[in-house]
Amino acid sequence: MKRLLYCISAASVMLLCSCENEMEYHPVSSGDEIILNALLDASQTGHDVMVGLSHIGWVGEAPGSSLECSVNGRRVPVFRADSTSWPNADSYARASRYNMCVFHFDSALKEGDEVRLEASCGGRKASASVVVPAPAIMKGVDTLSSQYSMGFRVNMTDVSPDEDFYSLEISVDREIALKDSLGNEVASFAASTYCTMDTSDDIILSDGNIAASENTDLFDLNTPNTYGAFQDLEFNGSNVTLKPKIAMYYIGQYIDFWYYLTKLGEDREKVSLGEVSSRLVVKLSHLSRRHYYYLKALNSLNGGDAGLALEDVSIPDNVEGGIGFVGVSNPVRSSFDLPEMTFDVSEWDYPDWGYPGYYYE
Repeated sequence: MKRLLYCISAASVMLLCSCENEMEYHPVSSGDEIILNALLDASQTGHDVMVGLSHIGWVGEAPGSSLECSVNGRRVPVFRADSTSWPNADSYARASRYNMCVFHFDSALKEGDEVRLEASCGGRKASASVVVPAPAIMKGVDTLSSQYSMGFRVNMTDVSPDEDFYSLEISVDREIALKDSLGNEVASFAASTYCTMDTSDDIILSDGNIAASENTDLFDLNTPNTYGAFQDLEFNGSNVTLKPKIAMYYIGQYIDFWYYLTKLGEDREKVSLGEVSSRLVVKLSHLSRRHYYYLKALNSLNGGDAGLALEDVSIPDNVEGGIGFVGVSNPVRSSFDLPEMTFDVSEWDYPDWGYPGYYYE
Protein backbone atom coordinates (compact mmCIF):
# COMPACT_ATOMS: atom_id res chain seq x y z
CA MET A 1 0.00 0.00 0.00
CA LYS A 2 1.47 3.34 -1.03
CA ARG A 3 0.85 6.52 0.91
CA LEU A 4 -0.09 9.35 -1.40
CA LEU A 5 -0.82 12.94 -0.45
CA TYR A 6 -3.99 14.35 -1.95
CA CYS A 7 -4.89 18.02 -2.15
CA ILE A 8 -8.64 18.22 -1.90
CA SER A 9 -10.23 21.08 -3.82
CA ALA A 10 -13.11 21.66 -6.18
CA ALA A 11 -10.77 20.94 -9.04
CA SER A 12 -9.13 17.83 -7.62
CA VAL A 13 -11.51 15.43 -5.92
CA MET A 14 -11.78 11.70 -6.30
CA LEU A 15 -14.85 10.81 -8.32
CA LEU A 16 -16.49 7.45 -8.66
CA CYS A 17 -19.81 7.46 -10.46
CA SER A 18 -22.32 4.76 -11.46
CA CYS A 19 -19.83 3.70 -14.03
CA GLU A 20 -17.22 2.65 -11.51
CA ASN A 21 -14.10 2.99 -13.56
CA GLU A 22 -14.51 6.74 -14.07
CA MET A 23 -12.15 8.23 -11.51
CA GLU A 24 -10.38 11.55 -11.45
CA TYR A 25 -6.98 10.79 -10.00
CA HIS A 26 -4.69 13.62 -8.80
CA PRO A 27 -1.75 12.19 -6.88
CA VAL A 28 1.12 14.44 -5.87
CA SER A 29 4.16 12.47 -7.06
CA SER A 30 7.57 12.95 -8.60
CA GLY A 31 5.85 12.76 -11.96
CA ASP A 32 6.00 10.63 -15.08
CA GLU A 33 4.62 7.50 -13.47
CA ILE A 34 2.08 5.42 -15.36
CA ILE A 35 -1.38 5.50 -13.78
CA LEU A 36 -3.40 2.33 -14.39
CA ASN A 37 -6.99 2.29 -13.18
CA ALA A 38 -9.91 -0.10 -13.72
CA LEU A 39 -12.80 -1.40 -11.65
CA LEU A 40 -14.00 -4.45 -13.58
CA ASP A 41 -17.49 -5.95 -13.27
CA ALA A 42 -17.60 -9.73 -13.75
CA SER A 43 -21.29 -9.58 -14.69
CA GLN A 44 -20.48 -7.51 -17.79
CA THR A 45 -18.66 -8.62 -20.94
CA GLY A 46 -17.28 -5.17 -21.84
CA HIS A 47 -14.58 -3.59 -19.67
CA ASP A 48 -12.84 -0.20 -19.69
CA VAL A 49 -9.34 0.61 -18.46
CA MET A 50 -7.91 4.11 -17.96
CA VAL A 51 -4.22 4.91 -18.43
CA GLY A 52 -2.46 8.20 -17.78
CA LEU A 53 0.81 9.77 -16.64
CA SER A 54 1.24 11.44 -13.27
CA HIS A 55 2.70 14.90 -12.98
CA ILE A 56 3.25 17.06 -9.94
CA GLY A 57 -0.29 17.72 -8.78
CA TRP A 58 -2.12 16.68 -11.93
CA VAL A 59 -2.71 13.90 -14.45
CA GLY A 60 -1.65 14.06 -18.08
CA GLU A 61 -2.36 11.94 -21.11
CA ALA A 62 -0.07 9.04 -21.91
CA PRO A 63 0.77 9.60 -25.58
CA GLY A 64 1.78 6.47 -27.43
CA SER A 65 0.54 4.29 -24.59
CA SER A 66 -0.67 0.74 -25.15
CA LEU A 67 -2.41 -1.90 -23.07
CA GLU A 68 -2.22 -5.66 -23.05
CA CYS A 69 -4.81 -7.84 -21.32
CA SER A 70 -4.87 -11.54 -20.57
CA VAL A 71 -7.42 -13.74 -18.82
CA ASN A 72 -5.96 -16.94 -17.31
CA GLY A 73 -2.88 -16.39 -19.46
CA ARG A 74 -4.85 -16.08 -22.71
CA ARG A 75 -4.39 -12.79 -24.57
CA VAL A 76 -7.59 -10.77 -25.09
CA PRO A 77 -7.91 -8.19 -27.90
CA VAL A 78 -7.79 -4.57 -26.68
CA PHE A 79 -8.59 -1.41 -28.60
CA ARG A 80 -7.90 2.19 -27.72
CA ALA A 81 -11.19 4.01 -27.45
CA ASP A 82 -12.15 7.36 -28.91
CA SER A 83 -15.40 9.27 -29.18
CA THR A 84 -16.52 7.21 -32.19
CA SER A 85 -15.24 3.73 -31.33
CA TRP A 86 -16.06 3.52 -27.64
CA PRO A 87 -19.43 1.81 -27.01
CA ASN A 88 -20.45 4.53 -24.55
CA ALA A 89 -19.60 7.90 -26.09
CA ASP A 90 -20.96 9.87 -23.12
CA SER A 91 -18.74 7.96 -20.71
CA TYR A 92 -15.78 8.50 -23.02
CA ALA A 93 -16.38 12.24 -22.90
CA ARG A 94 -16.31 12.15 -19.09
CA ALA A 95 -13.13 10.07 -19.04
CA SER A 96 -11.48 12.48 -21.48
CA ARG A 97 -12.00 15.29 -18.99
CA TYR A 98 -9.63 13.49 -16.66
CA ASN A 99 -6.82 13.48 -19.27
CA MET A 100 -6.79 9.68 -19.18
CA CYS A 101 -6.49 7.40 -22.22
CA VAL A 102 -9.25 4.81 -22.37
CA PHE A 103 -8.86 1.20 -23.51
CA HIS A 104 -11.62 -1.36 -23.94
CA PHE A 105 -11.68 -5.15 -24.01
CA ASP A 106 -14.46 -7.73 -24.19
CA SER A 107 -14.34 -10.90 -22.13
CA ALA A 108 -16.76 -12.93 -20.04
CA LEU A 109 -15.36 -13.28 -16.51
CA LYS A 110 -16.20 -15.91 -13.90
CA GLU A 111 -15.16 -16.82 -10.37
CA GLY A 112 -11.50 -17.70 -10.13
CA ASP A 113 -10.43 -16.08 -13.41
CA GLU A 114 -7.16 -14.15 -13.21
CA VAL A 115 -7.10 -10.90 -15.17
CA ARG A 116 -3.76 -9.27 -15.90
CA LEU A 117 -3.37 -5.76 -17.33
CA GLU A 118 -0.06 -4.34 -18.55
CA ALA A 119 0.24 -0.72 -19.70
CA SER A 120 3.25 0.63 -21.62
CA CYS A 121 4.26 4.22 -22.31
CA GLY A 122 7.58 5.77 -23.22
CA GLY A 123 9.57 2.66 -22.37
CA ARG A 124 7.87 2.29 -18.98
CA LYS A 125 5.59 -0.58 -18.00
CA ALA A 126 3.00 -0.88 -15.25
CA SER A 127 0.92 -3.96 -14.51
CA ALA A 128 -1.66 -5.39 -12.14
CA SER A 129 -3.36 -8.76 -11.69
CA VAL A 130 -6.68 -9.50 -9.99
CA VAL A 131 -8.69 -12.67 -9.38
CA VAL A 132 -12.49 -12.65 -9.79
CA PRO A 133 -14.21 -13.38 -6.44
CA ALA A 134 -17.25 -15.58 -5.96
CA PRO A 135 -20.56 -13.94 -6.86
CA ALA A 136 -22.61 -12.25 -4.17
CA ILE A 137 -25.73 -14.07 -2.95
CA MET A 138 -28.94 -12.02 -2.93
CA LYS A 139 -32.11 -13.85 -1.88
CA GLY A 140 -34.64 -11.15 -2.71
CA VAL A 141 -35.56 -7.47 -2.60
CA ASP A 142 -38.72 -5.81 -1.29
CA THR A 143 -39.61 -2.13 -1.56
CA LEU A 144 -41.75 0.28 0.41
CA SER A 145 -42.55 3.76 -0.91
CA SER A 146 -43.49 6.90 0.97
CA GLN A 147 -44.08 10.43 -0.24
CA TYR A 148 -40.43 11.39 -0.05
CA SER A 149 -38.42 8.17 -0.06
CA MET A 150 -38.32 4.56 -1.16
CA GLY A 151 -37.06 1.96 1.28
CA PHE A 152 -35.60 -1.44 0.44
CA ARG A 153 -35.23 -4.76 2.22
CA VAL A 154 -32.32 -6.54 0.54
CA ASN A 155 -32.04 -10.11 1.82
CA MET A 156 -28.55 -11.53 1.33
CA THR A 157 -26.42 -14.46 2.46
CA ASP A 158 -22.75 -14.16 3.31
CA VAL A 159 -20.64 -15.89 0.66
CA SER A 160 -18.43 -17.81 3.12
CA PRO A 161 -17.46 -18.10 6.79
CA ASP A 162 -14.24 -16.28 5.86
CA GLU A 163 -13.80 -12.51 5.81
CA ASP A 164 -15.93 -11.06 2.99
CA PHE A 165 -16.58 -7.57 1.64
CA TYR A 166 -19.47 -6.11 -0.34
CA SER A 167 -20.96 -3.00 -1.88
CA LEU A 168 -24.59 -2.13 -2.56
CA GLU A 169 -25.70 0.22 -5.33
CA ILE A 170 -29.12 1.38 -6.50
CA SER A 171 -29.67 2.95 -9.91
CA VAL A 172 -32.44 3.84 -12.34
CA ASP A 173 -31.84 2.69 -15.93
CA ARG A 174 -33.88 4.39 -18.64
CA GLU A 175 -34.63 3.78 -22.31
CA ILE A 176 -35.66 7.03 -24.01
CA ALA A 177 -37.35 6.82 -27.41
CA LEU A 178 -37.94 9.94 -29.52
CA LYS A 179 -40.77 9.52 -32.04
CA ASP A 180 -42.51 11.48 -34.75
CA SER A 181 -46.21 12.42 -34.77
CA LEU A 182 -47.11 9.03 -36.29
CA GLY A 183 -45.33 7.09 -33.58
CA ASN A 184 -42.34 6.11 -35.70
CA GLU A 185 -39.07 6.02 -33.80
CA VAL A 186 -36.56 8.68 -34.82
CA ALA A 187 -33.86 7.74 -32.27
CA SER A 188 -33.40 6.01 -28.93
CA PHE A 189 -31.00 6.50 -26.03
CA ALA A 190 -30.04 4.69 -22.84
CA ALA A 191 -29.29 6.51 -19.59
CA SER A 192 -28.48 5.40 -16.05
CA THR A 193 -28.70 7.42 -12.84
CA TYR A 194 -26.83 6.38 -9.69
CA CYS A 195 -29.06 6.85 -6.63
CA THR A 196 -27.27 8.11 -3.54
CA MET A 197 -28.52 6.07 -0.59
CA ASP A 198 -29.45 7.31 2.86
CA THR A 199 -27.07 5.22 4.98
CA SER A 200 -27.14 7.41 8.05
CA ASP A 201 -28.29 4.64 10.39
CA ASP A 202 -25.21 2.43 10.18
CA ILE A 203 -22.49 1.07 7.95
CA ILE A 204 -24.31 -2.04 6.76
CA LEU A 205 -27.23 0.02 5.52
CA SER A 206 -29.66 -1.18 8.18
CA ASP A 207 -32.08 0.57 10.50
CA GLY A 208 -30.59 -0.75 13.75
CA ASN A 209 -27.77 0.50 15.92
CA ILE A 210 -24.95 -1.60 14.52
CA ALA A 211 -22.84 1.51 13.95
CA ALA A 212 -22.22 1.54 17.70
CA SER A 213 -20.86 -2.00 17.69
CA GLU A 214 -17.15 -2.54 18.28
CA ASN A 215 -17.29 -5.28 15.61
CA THR A 216 -18.19 -2.86 12.85
CA ASP A 217 -15.38 -1.43 10.74
CA LEU A 218 -16.72 2.11 10.61
CA PHE A 219 -16.24 4.65 7.93
CA ASP A 220 -15.85 8.16 9.34
CA LEU A 221 -19.05 8.79 11.31
CA ASN A 222 -19.26 12.24 9.70
CA THR A 223 -18.88 10.88 6.16
CA PRO A 224 -21.82 9.18 4.39
CA ASN A 225 -21.07 5.74 2.98
CA THR A 226 -21.32 6.91 -0.64
CA TYR A 227 -20.44 3.58 -2.22
CA GLY A 228 -22.55 1.37 0.04
CA ALA A 229 -19.46 -0.65 1.03
CA PHE A 230 -19.57 -2.95 4.05
CA GLN A 231 -18.09 -6.17 5.41
CA ASP A 232 -19.53 -9.23 7.10
CA LEU A 233 -18.31 -8.80 10.68
CA GLU A 234 -21.87 -8.68 12.04
CA PHE A 235 -23.27 -11.57 9.99
CA ASN A 236 -20.29 -13.76 9.12
CA GLY A 237 -21.41 -16.98 7.45
CA SER A 238 -25.11 -16.19 7.85
CA ASN A 239 -27.95 -14.03 6.49
CA VAL A 240 -28.65 -10.33 6.86
CA THR A 241 -31.30 -7.89 5.65
CA LEU A 242 -29.98 -4.54 4.39
CA LYS A 243 -32.39 -1.60 4.63
CA PRO A 244 -31.19 1.36 2.55
CA LYS A 245 -33.38 4.25 1.39
CA ILE A 246 -33.29 6.59 -1.60
CA ALA A 247 -35.11 9.86 -2.23
CA MET A 248 -38.18 9.65 -4.48
CA TYR A 249 -36.48 12.34 -6.57
CA TYR A 250 -34.54 9.57 -8.30
CA ILE A 251 -37.72 7.76 -9.29
CA GLY A 252 -39.31 10.90 -10.72
CA GLN A 253 -36.12 12.45 -12.08
CA TYR A 254 -35.81 15.35 -14.48
CA ILE A 255 -35.72 14.13 -18.09
CA ASP A 256 -33.64 16.42 -20.27
CA PHE A 257 -35.12 15.77 -23.71
CA TRP A 258 -33.34 18.78 -25.19
CA TYR A 259 -30.01 17.12 -24.46
CA TYR A 260 -31.01 14.14 -26.60
CA LEU A 261 -32.58 16.26 -29.34
CA THR A 262 -29.35 18.19 -29.84
CA LYS A 263 -27.67 14.89 -30.80
CA LEU A 264 -30.02 14.43 -33.77
CA GLY A 265 -29.08 17.45 -35.89
CA GLU A 266 -31.80 18.29 -38.41
CA ASP A 267 -33.73 15.13 -37.51
CA ARG A 268 -34.77 16.75 -34.25
CA GLU A 269 -37.42 18.66 -36.21
CA LYS A 270 -39.22 15.34 -36.76
CA VAL A 271 -39.64 14.59 -33.08
CA SER A 272 -43.03 15.04 -31.44
CA LEU A 273 -43.10 12.48 -28.64
CA GLY A 274 -40.77 11.25 -25.95
CA GLU A 275 -41.36 7.81 -24.43
CA VAL A 276 -39.48 6.74 -21.31
CA SER A 277 -39.18 3.21 -19.94
CA SER A 278 -37.46 3.00 -16.55
CA ARG A 279 -36.15 0.19 -14.41
CA LEU A 280 -34.96 0.33 -10.80
CA VAL A 281 -31.84 -1.81 -10.31
CA VAL A 282 -30.41 -3.06 -7.01
CA LYS A 283 -26.83 -4.32 -7.38
CA LEU A 284 -25.02 -6.29 -4.66
CA SER A 285 -21.32 -6.90 -5.34
CA HIS A 286 -18.79 -9.20 -3.70
CA LEU A 287 -15.39 -7.47 -3.46
CA SER A 288 -11.84 -8.28 -2.46
CA ARG A 289 -10.48 -6.86 0.80
CA ARG A 290 -8.27 -4.40 -1.06
CA HIS A 291 -11.17 -3.28 -3.28
CA TYR A 292 -13.24 -2.58 -0.16
CA TYR A 293 -10.53 -0.44 1.41
CA TYR A 294 -10.07 1.36 -1.89
CA LEU A 295 -13.74 2.41 -1.81
CA LYS A 296 -13.37 3.32 1.83
CA ALA A 297 -10.45 5.64 1.03
CA LEU A 298 -12.34 7.25 -1.84
CA ASN A 299 -15.31 7.71 0.45
CA SER A 300 -13.19 9.60 2.98
CA LEU A 301 -11.81 11.88 0.27
CA ASN A 302 -15.23 12.54 -1.22
CA GLY A 303 -16.73 13.26 2.19
CA GLY A 304 -15.54 16.85 2.11
CA ASP A 305 -13.69 16.78 5.43
CA ALA A 306 -11.49 19.90 5.29
CA GLY A 307 -8.95 18.22 7.58
CA LEU A 308 -8.05 15.77 4.83
CA ALA A 309 -6.36 18.53 2.83
CA LEU A 310 -3.30 18.33 5.08
CA GLU A 311 -3.30 14.61 5.90
CA ASP A 312 -1.86 11.52 4.30
CA VAL A 313 -4.57 9.25 2.95
CA SER A 314 -3.72 5.60 2.39
CA ILE A 315 -4.97 4.50 -1.01
CA PRO A 316 -4.68 0.78 -1.78
CA ASP A 317 -2.35 0.46 -4.76
CA ASN A 318 -1.85 -2.87 -6.55
CA VAL A 319 -0.06 -1.58 -9.66
CA GLU A 320 3.54 -2.72 -10.11
CA GLY A 321 5.85 -0.26 -11.86
CA GLY A 322 3.31 2.56 -11.62
CA ILE A 323 0.45 3.84 -9.46
CA GLY A 324 -3.29 3.28 -9.43
CA PHE A 325 -5.72 0.52 -8.64
CA VAL A 326 -7.26 -2.38 -10.53
CA GLY A 327 -10.18 -4.17 -8.90
CA VAL A 328 -12.87 -6.63 -9.91
CA SER A 329 -16.29 -7.24 -8.37
CA ASN A 330 -18.76 -10.06 -8.89
CA PRO A 331 -22.28 -8.66 -8.53
CA VAL A 332 -25.85 -9.91 -8.72
CA ARG A 333 -28.82 -7.70 -9.57
CA SER A 334 -32.52 -7.44 -8.92
CA SER A 335 -34.67 -5.06 -10.95
CA PHE A 336 -38.17 -3.58 -10.97
CA ASP A 337 -39.96 -1.96 -13.90
CA LEU A 338 -41.32 1.53 -13.26
CA PRO A 339 -44.39 2.98 -15.01
CA GLU A 340 -43.79 3.97 -18.63
CA MET A 341 -44.29 7.65 -19.45
CA THR A 342 -45.06 9.55 -22.68
CA PHE A 343 -44.42 13.27 -23.16
CA ASP A 344 -45.37 15.78 -25.84
CA VAL A 345 -42.13 17.42 -26.95
CA SER A 346 -43.38 18.89 -30.22
CA GLU A 347 -43.64 22.45 -28.89
CA TRP A 348 -40.83 23.85 -26.78
CA ASP A 349 -41.21 26.63 -24.28
CA TYR A 350 -37.67 27.74 -23.43
CA PRO A 351 -37.53 28.85 -19.79
CA ASP A 352 -35.15 31.63 -18.82
CA TRP A 353 -33.25 29.34 -16.41
CA GLY A 354 -32.17 26.77 -18.94
CA TYR A 355 -33.26 24.27 -21.54
CA PRO A 356 -36.59 22.45 -21.51
CA GLY A 357 -37.24 19.10 -19.92
CA TYR A 358 -39.75 17.30 -17.74
CA TYR A 359 -40.05 15.93 -14.27
CA TYR A 360 -42.25 12.92 -13.94
CA GLU A 361 -43.58 11.18 -10.84
